[in-house]
Amino acid sequence: MVQCNIIEEGTNFLLLCAIFIMSIYLLWQHFNPPGLPPGPVGLPGIGVLPSLGPTPYKALMELSKTYGDVMSLRLGPTLVVVLSGRRAMTQALVKKSDFFSDRPSLPLLNLVHKGRGLMVAKYGPKVHGFRTLLLGTFRRLGVNTPRLDGLLRPELAALVDSVDLQGGQPTDPKALLSISASNMICTLAFGKRFDYDDANFQNFLRKLNNIFEISSSPLGFLTLNIPAIVHLPISAIKDTISDCNFMLDFLRAIVDERWLALEARRRSDPNIAEWEDPSDLLDGYLRKIGCEDVVGMSVSNEDIAHHFLDLFTAGTESVSHFLQWELLYLTTHPEAQAKAHEELDRVVGRARLPSVNDRPNMPYMRALLEEVHRVSSFSPLGIPRMTADIVDIDGYIIPKETMVFSSVWDLHKDPDKWENPDSFDPSRFLDSNGQVDESKLRQLQAFGLGCRSCVGRQFAESSVFLYTAFLLQRFFFKSPEGVPPPSLVEDPGVFLTPKPFKVCAIRRDSE
Repeated sequence: MVQCNIIEEGTNFLLLCAIFIMSIYLLWQHFNPPGLPPGPVGLPGIGVLPSLGPTPYKALMELSKTYGDVMSLRLGPTLVVVLSGRRAMTQALVKKSDFFSDRPSLPLLNLVHKGRGLMVAKYGPKVHGFRTLLLGTFRRLGVNTPRLDGLLRPELAALVDSVDLQGGQPTDPKALLSISASNMICTLAFGKRFDYDDANFQNFLRKLNNIFEISSSPLGFLTLNIPAIVHLPISAIKDTISDCNFMLDFLRAIVDERWLALEARRRSDPNIAEWEDPSDLLDGYLRKIGCEDVVGMSVSNEDIAHHFLDLFTAGTESVSHFLQWELLYLTTHPEAQAKAHEELDRVVGRARLPSVNDRPNMPYMRALLEEVHRVSSFSPLGIPRMTADIVDIDGYIIPKETMVFSSVWDLHKDPDKWENPDSFDPSRFLDSNGQVDESKLRQLQAFGLGCRSCVGRQFAESSVFLYTAFLLQRFFFKSPEGVPPPSLVEDPGVFLTPKPFKVCAIRRDSE
C-alpha cells in the first residue's frame, strides 16, 4: 500500500512538472508575436544563448543557413533579429533606414551616459543634428585631403621613432599601437598629443583598455542581452563604470579649459566661427554651440564630454584592432608585404613622406587594407540596432523595439561570395587591370550601413592608410627567428583581437 502511494505521488509530481513545462512553453510562445521571421525556438528565459558557445558570430552564421537571411531568436529574454547577407542588410538598414535607426538599451553605456552620448542615443533631430555637425567639421578639417597629413604627421613620426627604438627585437605591438591610436584621436579631437610616458595619459589608457576588455568579454555580451546583470554586485562591472567616469572627468577638464579660451577669443572677435576653419573637432563643436544653424540642439559642455568618450572608445578600438590584425597578416604573408613595398617605393619613394593624395594611386595598398577588414571582421556583429517601429522585411513582421544584429562575419566569410574566405588574399579586390574592383568593395560592411553608419569613415580610411604607408616605408615586418608562426585564429568576444604575438620591425635601409 505504501509502495502504491509512493508510485502515485511520483506520477503526480511528474505530471505537474510536465504541466509546468508546457505552461512555460506556451507562455514563451505567447511572447513571440505572429509574423516573426523563422528561427530556433530556444529555451524559456534563456533562448539560444547556451547553444551559441564562445563564438556566437559563427553559431549565428550556421543558423542562418537553416533559417535564412532574416532570422529571429531569443538571446536571454531579448527578442533579436539577425540580418545576414548584403541583400537583407541593404533592404533593412538602407531602404528602410528610418525603422532601423535606433539603438537598443546598452546597459553598461547607459549607466555611464545617462541619456547623453551619440553611440547609444535614440535617433531623432538631436542625433541627426550632431551627425551633421560632425560631418561638417570633418569636411572643414580636410580629413580626406593633405591637411590631414599635417595634422597626423607628429603622431605618425612618434610611432615610427618608437618602433625604431626597438632595434628589430621581438615585440608585442598591441600596447604601442593602442597608445598611438589613442593619441591619434587626441590629435583629431583636441589638436594635441601626449608623450607616450605621460603619467595622466598612461592612466587614461589603462582605463580605456579595461573598458575594451569588459566590452569584448562574454560578460559584456551577456549584459547586452540580459540587462539586469549590470545591477548585480559584480566587481568587473563596477570597475568599468568607475573607469568610464574617470575618463569623463579627464575629458571634461579639457572641454572646460578650451571653452573658457574660446569665450575669451569671442569677446575680442564675435565672428570667429565664420572667418576661421576649426583647428580640431572640439573647436568645431564649441564654436557651433548657440549658433542659429544648430536647430533644435541644446548643447552643453557635458554633452561634448560624453560624445568624445564615444569617440575615444569607438575610434581607438577600431584603429588599434585594425593595425594589430594588419601587422599579423603582413608578418605571416611576406609576399603581400613585398607587393605593398614595391608599390609604395614606386609611387612615393623613400625621399618624401606619404600623403593621403597617394592613396588613389596605390590600388594594391587599398586592396590590402580592405582585405584586412574582410578577413578579420573584428566587429563580427556590428553595433546592434533597434527598430523604431513595426516594420515589414521580406513579408515578416518585426515588432517595435526589437534588437537587430547585422552578421558582418557572415557577409565577409560566406563561401558562396568569397573564394577561400579564410585566406588572406588582397588580390581578390583587384580587377584584371590591377585596379580596385569597386563591385567587390560593395560586398563589405566595415563601417555599417544607413543612417547610423560610422560618421568618421573618411577619417578612419585616410588615417589607416597613412599609418600603413608610414610604417611600411621605414620597416619590413617579420616573425622572430626560431619560433612557431603566430596564430591567425581570433580571440573571441564582442570585438575580435589577434592572439598575442611578437613581431620584428627591421629597418628597410638595413635589408
